[in-house]
Amino acid sequence: MDRLFSRTTSSIDGTVETVTYAYGGAGRRISERSDTTGCDFEWAVTGRLNGITTTALDPAAGAPVREPVTQEMWVDSLGDLAGIDGTDL
Repeated sequence: MDRLFSRTTSSIDGTVETVTYAYGGAGRRISERSDTTGCDFEWAVTGRLNGITTTALDPAAGAPVREPVTQEMWVDSLGDLAGIDGTDL
């Protein structure tokens, strides 16, 4: 199975950012990290994405700069995304 483990980009102003990815035993992406942001992905036993928690990080220390924000996902019986944070799509 092909997986992306890191990605490095540079902007016009010369800023370089590297994002790293981690995967669980089932092959699903479980986290994404850069110098400024961390995302953790929560998966249901059914294989559906349940939520994403995003944390802003201090680039110098790698520590959170504010409380994490979690978005909860709901899927319908067909497996299609039906709602985010209690709002129907």
